[in-house]
Amino acid sequence: MLLRRISSGTIIAAIALALFGISLQSACTHSARTDTIATTVGVVDTARKGFTAWDLDHQREIKNHATTREEAERDLATYRATTQHTILEAFTVAFQALAVAATQTDNISLTAALGAAKDLEDTIRSLLGKPSASLVPSQTPNINRRE
Repeated sequence: MLLRRISSGTIIAAIALALFGISLQSACTHSARTDTIATTVGVVDTARKGFTAWDLDHQREIKNHATTREEAERDLATYRATTQHTILEAFTVAFQALAVAATQTDNISLTAALGAAKDLEDTIRSLLGKPSASLVPSQTPNINRRE
């Protein structure tokens, strides 16, 4: 049950490292677009796994903190109503944007996919109570440049 004990800091650190790798790959390889998309898919999937583990622990904490069954059910329902929709939407948008970018060759779709990954990161940070910081490049690299 290693995933069960993943801290929010570990999730953010993994996202930061992977997004830094994206920016390096984007600037250094001739197949930067493919590398960037593949790496970003990995980042988003890692974020999904990490968030799922954190969310399970968080819901257990809510349940354990309650003094009655009714309080636990009410608190869990409130948490789920506010969190599940928000996080599900962020992951859905990120994966859909990556799917579109994988089928296109333009900078617009790649920029949108990176933006969706950044929005996902911001959503996770806000749910975990972590301050926002820019880990995604502010500009899409020139994917047509070959070195």
